[in-house]
Formats: sequence, C-alpha cells, structure tokens
Amino acid sequence: MHLIILSLLALNFVTFNLTMNYVRLDKIPGTIAGRLTKFYCIWFCIDDCGPLRYCQLFQHYDPVVRTGPNPVCLFKSELIPVLYDFRYKFKESNFYGVFRLIYKGMPMDRIFTLKDTI
Repeated sequence: MHLIILSLLALNFVTFNLTMNYVRLDKIPGTIAGRLTKFYCIWFCIDDCGPLRYCQLFQHYDPVVRTGPNPVCLFKSELIPVLYDFRYKFKESNFYGVFRLIYKGMPMDRIFTLKDTI
C-alpha cells in the first residue's frame, strides 16, 4: 500500500513539474524534442556542427529559441533585458576568490577576481 502511495506521489510530482515547465515557456518557439528533453541541447554540444545547427534554429524559428525544458537561447544581445530583469542585482559567489593572487601579504585583484560591492 505504501509503495502505491509513493508511486502516485512521484508520478504526480513528475507530471506537475513537466506541465509547469511546458506551460511557462510554451510561447517560446522550438523543436518538440527541445521542449521535452535536455538531450537535444546536449546533442548540439557533442555534435561538431553545433554552432551551425543553432544558426539554423534561429533562421527557422525566431531570435529566441527554446532548446530544452528550461533553457532558452538568444540570437541577439539586445534581447537579454527582455529575459532578465536588471533592476535586481545578483549576489556574486565567493568562488572567484580562489584565483586571487597574494603579493606582499596583500590580495591583488585581477579581471577574474573583481566583484561589485553590494
């Protein structure tokens, strides 16, 4: 009995997530394989002609193409503000501090270690 309940809960969870991802990005054009699975995008990365295939997608659909259940590719940089709201700042990670050099006991910032002060 518990196994049936767990199976139904898992099926409900998967169905809900697939439906919400599909509906949320439903207006963005793309292939059916790209809407349903991440493997389509992975195949582009593995394939030697990946950049050419992306150009073909942009020519066939729009400057905005859905390449997976969640990923969206943009052809023009002018479209970035449409997708992302820049009124809010993203908190930067401490990951880049690993690349910081220490010279005479003082940290030296380089292009990869500079962070905005929030």
